[in-house]
Amino acid sequence: MKKWIFTLVFLQAGQGYSAIKKDLLSQEQKNIYEALRLPRKNRLMTLKGKKQIFAKLHEIAVDEKQVLKLRWRAITTMGELSPLNAKPYLEKLFTSKHWFLRNAAMIAISHADRPTVMDWADKMLSDPSLMVRTSAVQAIKKIRGIELQDRLWEKINDKQNFHRGNSLWIRKHIADTLASFAIKGEEKKFVKLLLDRDQRLHPYALSALRKITGEKLATNKTLSERRAVWLKYFKDKL
Repeated sequence: MKKWIFTLVFLQAGQGYSAIKKDLLSQEQKNIYEALRLPRKNRLMTLKGKKQIFAKLHEIAVDEKQVLKLRWRAITTMGELSPLNAKPYLEKLFTSKHWFLRNAAMIAISHADRPTVMDWADKMLSDPSLMVRTSAVQAIKKIRGIELQDRLWEKINDKQNFHRGNSLWIRKHIADTLASFAIKGEEKKFVKLLLDRDQRLHPYALSALRKITGEKLATNKTLSERRAVWLKYFKDKL
């Protein structure tokens, strides 16, 4: 009888411990959820240094029961807290079937070391999602990844960046990035952009040509007038 009573008490105590542990875990998760709702600076201060925070944030990121905003913040917060510690979790997200998770991962990993950013930006330039590809271009510009210049020239005319023959807005971001890298010898490429049907590319082509040549032509004119002047300038030079 005494042995039975002892066993019952032990089991009840064990159940009580499990319940307490579960409550503590629930409270811990709740605290993370609350932190993710805070403004960026407060969010980072609150979560910095927390035990196993990257595993917990990754768990939230892949939890389809959670709201999209919370999942997005969980991913981008990982990158800002510590790109090095977040790297293995972010790399898992690049294989997700959901474009918004891959996109958030691209933004988050842009805080990592240069070789890592270059590697993933290069890969994501061919992602099926327009948003992810655009984030990859923006990451390249952010770190001045001039080593990927040839890839960007390739991608600006890639059929993936057109829809039914119409230029997609990622091409504007590519043109912007290429203009920031512009060097002597690329005049012909930028003149070609100036002839492109997508007028959104023209300001970046003009900016690049000014940078390369040092010329300041028709600066007070409209975009179409400046375009005409520059095309005339290069008519007999290329």
